Amino acid sequence: MSLQTKCKTLLACQDTECPAYNADKFCWLIEGTHCHNTVQKEFLSKAEICLQCPVFRKNMTPEAMEETCAAMTRQFRENREMLYERDQELESISMEMAIGLSEVFEALKKMAVGDPLVRLDEHSSLELISKLKQMVNRTAENMGEMIDMTHEFAMGLAEHFDVLHRVGKGDLSARVQGESTVELLESLKDVTNRMIIGVKKEIDSRHKVTRDLRVSEERFRTLAENAPTGITIMNPDLTFAFVNRTFSKIFGYTIEDIPDKTVWFEKAYPDRAYREKIIAKWKTDSRKTTRTGKVHPLTLEVRCKDGSRKIISFQTAVMADGKHFVTYSDITRQAQAQEILEESEEKYRTLIDNIQDGVILIENERFLFVNEAMARMTGYTVPEMIGMEYLKTVAPEDRDLVADRHRRRQAGEDVVRNYEFRWLHKDGVTRIYAIVNVGVINYKDRVVIIGTVKDMTDRKHAEAERRKMAEKLERSRKMEAIGTLAGGVAHDLNNILSGIVSYPELLLLDLPDDSPLKGPIETIQKSGQRATAVVQDLLTLARRGVATMTAVDLNRVVTEYLNSPEFAKLCSFHPRVTVESRLTGNLLTIAGSPVHLSKTVMNLVSNAAEAMPEGGKVTITTENRYVDRPLGTYDDVTEGEYAVLTVSDTGIGISPQDRQQIFEPFYTKKVMGRSGTGLGMAVVWGTVKDHKGYIDIASVENEGTTFTIYLPINRDFEAAGHEKASLDSIMGNGERILVVDDVDEQRHIASAILKRLGYHVAAVASGEKAVDYIHDHPVDVVLLDMIMAPGIDGLETYRRMAAVFPGQKAVIASGYSETERVKSLNRLGVREYLKKPYTIEKIGRAIKRTIAG
Repeated sequence: MSLQTKCKTLLACQDTECPAYNADKFCWLIEGTHCHNTVQKEFLSKAEICLQCPVFRKNMTPEAMEETCAAMTRQFRENREMLYERDQELESISMEMAIGLSEVFEALKKMAVGDPLVRLDEHSSLELISKLKQMVNRTAENMGEMIDMTHEFAMGLAEHFDVLHRVGKGDLSARVQGESTVELLESLKDVTNRMIIGVKKEIDSRHKVTRDLRVSEERFRTLAENAPTGITIMNPDLTFAFVNRTFSKIFGYTIEDIPDKTVWFEKAYPDRAYREKIIAKWKTDSRKTTRTGKVHPLTLEVRCKDGSRKIISFQTAVMADGKHFVTYSDITRQAQAQEILEESEEKYRTLIDNIQDGVILIENERFLFVNEAMARMTGYTVPEMIGMEYLKTVAPEDRDLVADRHRRRQAGEDVVRNYEFRWLHKDGVTRIYAIVNVGVINYKDRVVIIGTVKDMTDRKHAEAERRKMAEKLERSRKMEAIGTLAGGVAHDLNNILSGIVSYPELLLLDLPDDSPLKGPIETIQKSGQRATAVVQDLLTLARRGVATMTAVDLNRVVTEYLNSPEFAKLCSFHPRVTVESRLTGNLLTIAGSPVHLSKTVMNLVSNAAEAMPEGGKVTITTENRYVDRPLGTYDDVTEGEYAVLTVSDTGIGISPQDRQQIFEPFYTKKVMGRSGTGLGMAVVWGTVKDHKGYIDIASVENEGTTFTIYLPINRDFEAAGHEKASLDSIMGNGERILVVDDVDEQRHIASAILKRLGYHVAAVASGEKAVDYIHDHPVDVVLLDMIMAPGIDGLETYRRMAAVFPGQKAVIASGYSETERVKSLNRLGVREYLKKPYTIEKIGRAIKRTIAG
């Protein structure tokens, strides 16, 4: 409606007082317009002027025609209702007048023959009839006097009788003409004549309304015949009263082809099932329209006379007389265009939603559109992002940059289109690295920001991983090169030191105790011995120090060092440093060299003490740990079972720069002359690698440092050392055990140990399979891994099992420390928690206690 051509624009009209001057409606639908300097009424009264008006022809679209027909139908209905009301009123007046005149006529007849007892009921809705009856009654009351009156009174009554008789026959031109000296007759004449004149005026008014209605109907027919939309009018008996030319042009049918609605339905909808649905829908809508007056538009496919099919938009209005006024708009081209547009939009949306890059539209600092890829990238759904402030999805550290470029771009500055920043995931933590290509476009007559977002997170992580791997490779190559160099130097130094260490010992055997040379020679001997220790470190660094591997108890290595003279000497240098050990019982055996491992412990503890010049605490811990997924730490720890040695201090910490060099030979910050040769941490690195282990560093400056060493467990030594000692006390009696673990190796190890202990064992790889298994195979105890992926974890698995078998006994196993979810299992009644890696004794005792409990 707002796109119509205004009459003031097309005709250069300056009549600002005209109601159509600034109105939103079409001018011809507005009563009181000043067209041609004449105030115009409703459309039906000015249709001939509008049909000639260029504004009308300019705006006569199907939409405008439908609205005009609706308005015209409304006006037509109002005129017919007004005529109907006036007809009813006139009919009522005529009836009451006829009855009233009949009563007066009868009374006058009686009075004419001398009956003085005549009386009439004076109540009537017609004032003239009431007055006439009053006059008659007064006449009757004075009948005595009237009988004595002259022949003039009788003649007057006769004349009134004759006039009333003629009016009763329909002659409204009859009048009482004579004059009388009798006042009553003059009054009666005046009333009678005025009544007749009033009746004539009513009839003339009715004739005028009828003529106006006929003119309106003719105008309506002219307009309807020339309307750009099809129009039909259907009688209440479902026969067609009118079909315009446009209808015939659209469908090819004339009113002779479709005399009624039934024939129309059969021709327009030849498929019977479809036709029955349409008829049911039409009846329902007609009842709604009759009840509410509201038009219900309907779009259907119609078969034309030539066999073609068209898409038609119907609108039906039910008029006061029960007739149906229907408009038909051929929207086949629009429907085809809409279908093509929808197909194009669907292809576009499919393309946008399935490309890997995000697509965004931003208006007024909020997302106007995002595709599925963008939503997946940030963890939101598309509806969640629409309308969201875009800066909320930008990482805080990049918001100032992004907001500044956005502001400058909107201000029209030439800002670089491609740049990189970090988006913030819905979880509020994860950063998504992305390259964004941004521009300004006109979208639906609005200026908006459009952008494509390429997720670079995986590439960034891959680049970081490559850099990390390159650094590790470089570090390994560097250590290898230094080790090779150190090995060569150590070999030559061993030859040189042979004389320095051996000859002083021989010389001292030959010298007397009071010889002045004894002191200097002992100094030479001690210097040689210190040099020999350095050579041994160099040999370890060169990976030539571990010749044989034996079964090693790491707890024993730590305990022996804490009882050694070296440790006592260290304590004397650092009296304000305390050392605490927390050694796990039943620590699994590793394969290694006790001597080299002892030196590793010594170097780590010495480093820790040196890091606390003002005093502090060193904590040494050991534990069994199962790593079920690779750990990306300083050194990449692979999946497996480990004996873990941790040395922590509360010292000054290690800076990130120093951490990169800490394992390089001769890199030290210790006090030279005490324990610092610069080779201690290099020896630790070499020893750990010789034992196929891994090392990790965690440090916070001014808070402390933790070195964690992962040494792989050797189960050959474990089985040989412990199986027979505890086997009898932990043997089972054929109970049924279900092992649930997502890692093949862990299932096999646990199953083998439990079978060796005399249990019947079944194993499954997920929590879901475990729940399915116990439905048909009840078990005595479930050995349940806590962390399983993908799928449900140990807690959820046990909850589902308990729903089937309340009180199901279970042992929880994990490679990690107890978590809140493990504690939740404790509250559900699961008491035994078994920390990986498994040992025969640990798993045997846990199962026995669970069965007994």
